[in-house]
Amino acid sequence: MVGPDTAASPYHIRSHLEDGRGASLMVKLPVGRKVSMTRLLGTDKMLFSTRDAVDSPFVDRGCRTKLTVKVENIDKFPENWPSGLHRVIFYGDHTRDLERYCRFAQIHLVHEGPDEPQKVDGLDWDPHVHA
Repeated sequence: MVGPDTAASPYHIRSHLEDGRGASLMVKLPVGRKVSMTRLLGTDKMLFSTRDAVDSPFVDRGCRTKLTVKVENIDKFPENWPSGLHRVIFYGDHTRDLERYCRFAQIHLVHEGPDEPQKVDGLDWDPHVHA
């Protein structure tokens, strides 16, 4: 996760949680680093945030690989959390790169935390957390 010149993260090969079939990696991700998280919605909107990774629980419930991050505005966060939990996560603060890419690709970039996703035109906001 942090580059080819670093040691591999510890992992277990497990079954898929929901149906017990197939194979899924359960990875203990590095913490104590800044991460950028995105989720593309359709072809013209992207949810984005940059946070500090504080834990990578290695437990047998929920999604196999998990990362705990410190969020801004914790009191408002649950009411502004759209589109489930799954995000693409990469290490480092890539805010400027994503802003440039989204301008070029004409994608509306929604900053989770400071922006209010339920007020973004065309974003099918669902107040219930789902995966």
